[in-house]
Amino acid sequence: MQTIETIDDYRIIRQNGKLGLIFESPLMDRSGDKPQLIHQDVTVLEPCYDIVRISNRLASWDFPYEKKVYMEEHGLVAFEVNCHSVEADGRHGLLYFGKIVPGLVFDAIFKLTYRHFLCKKGEDYTLYRFSNIGYESVRTENYFDEMVTMTTDGEMTMEKFMMLLKRGDKKVAEDVLDLISGRNAGGRYTSEYRYYSVYLDDHEFTAAIEHVQLADDFSVEPAYIEYGYILDDA
Repeated sequence: MQTIETIDDYRIIRQNGKLGLIFESPLMDRSGDKPQLIHQDVTVLEPCYDIVRISNRLASWDFPYEKKVYMEEHGLVAFEVNCHSVEADGRHGLLYFGKIVPGLVFDAIFKLTYRHFLCKKGEDYTLYRFSNIGYESVRTENYFDEMVTMTTDGEMTMEKFMMLLKRGDKKVAEDVLDLISGRNAGGRYTSEYRYYSVYLDDHEFTAAIEHVQLADDFSVEPAYIEYGYILDDA
């Protein structure tokens, strides 16, 4: 077995000419005098695919110098709370902590915000909410909540999505619109796209939220960074 690429806690491997996926699951080893963090390989995809790709990998964005100095002085470590998506031979699924939800069943996955993903299957588009994030974290079995399924003529666009969203369930619309603002003069939508946390005294706080501009075809361009109050004055 050969490792082709390492992406965050995942390894794309090759065996007998086929590709698979391994998750390096973190475990606490308490067998010795002092507990230590180790990793155990968990097979996510058996090596039987020609193509395996992971999207939405952890961001390489770094905090400004003054923010890093403040965090070091106060013992704060920032990290991105993130889920991936995986593609294997043209089929897609949401991926978190070594589990594909609901499986490799989608034709495509579009990331809308740091917690909302629009998943295409045939003519249907199902909106999933990543629940394991921030102070609202709900550690459900699958880490995702299925919110609503939409159908549209032709390909989905951001404009069509927003129109269908506002016509549907009010609570679902409010949940999404809390993280996506209205269309600007350039035809793009501002989205809260990546979420960074810090822990202090066993409590989780928002470190920063990265905003992007979402185009009608779901492509993104960087916009700006919004800091949580714990770093706002740093």
